[in-house]
Amino acid sequence: MNFDIQDLILLATIERSGSFSAAADLLYRTRSAITQHIKKLEDQVGFQIFDRSSYRPTLTPEGRFFLERGKPLLQGLERLKADIQQIKKGWEEEFSIAIDDVFPTENLFFLIEEFRKAAPNVNLRISREVLNGCWDALLENRATLAIGTTGDPPLDLLCDQQPLGTVEFVFAVAKDHPLTRFPAPLTPEDLEAFPSIVVSDTSQGLSKRSSGAISRQSKIIVPTMDAKVQAHLMGLGIGYLPLARINNLLQDGRLAG
Repeated sequence: MNFDIQDLILLATIERSGSFSAAADLLYRTRSAITQHIKKLEDQVGFQIFDRSSYRPTLTPEGRFFLERGKPLLQGLERLKADIQQIKKGWEEEFSIAIDDVFPTENLFFLIEEFRKAAPNVNLRISREVLNGCWDALLENRATLAIGTTGDPPLDLLCDQQPLGTVEFVFAVAKDHPLTRFPAPLTPEDLEAFPSIVVSDTSQGLSKRSSGAISRQSKIIVPTMDAKVQAHLMGLGIGYLPLARINNLLQDGRLAG
């Protein structure tokens, strides 16, 4: 038995167009050439593929099985064609984006929607990074684009940068935290009595850094900004939080700033 992808393309075209003549027009061949091709293919596989007893040829059960089992090959061919076009346009198979954990991921979704229109066959991989983690992801080729980076890039990383704006941080504690009863302004000694909630730097190669903690203050290190917010709400510790993330918590009184 010997058949190839062109045979499957022919069967799918006949099924879709509804006749040998219409398929011949679509494939720029004559009707007689299509008929001869189908007859030869039927001889090779050993069963009738199309029932020609009516005006419109229909797939026999065996022909239907043949085509359905072959459709994944056709779909793979179409994906390959799309991937080749993608490569010709300069797109890679996967586009990786590192987002600083301060930046809400949902703010990126409308951009992803636009990106998908331009490159529907490109896989997107989004990772969360903290502090030097975004720079590290670019430096180690874990990401092609980083959003929300802070500080200066490492000296050996050549990259273009565009400012996105600023993020306002506010000091916030749980509504019933002991610090809410301390007289203002708070002193470093006041703060040192309570642990600081710190999000762990995700950098794997660059030096890790931290922010918002006093040198002699104990720390509770958590993996994400969401975890830090929850730790503040539970009164486990203190520190600074991005205002945009906790505005509603300040307004309803669950956090005090």
